[in-house]
Amino acid sequence: MDFSEFVLAFHEQIKVGSIFLNPQKGDSTVISVKNGIVKYKRKKSPISVPLEVLYQSYSDFSGKKMSTNDLKAYKPEIFNSKATPAGHDCNTTFLFCVLMKMSLVKRIKGKGVSGDPFFVIID
Repeated sequence: MDFSEFVLAFHEQIKVGSIFLNPQKGDSTVISVKNGIVKYKRKKSPISVPLEVLYQSYSDFSGKKMSTNDLKAYKPEIFNSKATPAGHDCNTTFLFCVLMKMSLVKRIKGKGVSGDPFFVIID
């Protein structure tokens, strides 16, 4: 799947107002998709992530296991709250939920704890 196909599939499946249940607790609600930036709300915090980064992560891990830890190391400025510059840890599970909604992964596995992070298998 190339970027344009990913964007088309994203817009077909993910709408403003879409709610994703976090695999551990809470949820994320899509509040806007403009100029290639997806904004969603987690609890009361608005968080943004570029659609291109979601695609690139999917593409680069295609055919592989992709965990929250992998994403934090891969693009810390997007996926790691402890990085400098800091990203946001919630972007990892948001990406997993988006990929599930787009039927690009079957399920989110793991417990989301040290030693057993959440992960997906990208076919």
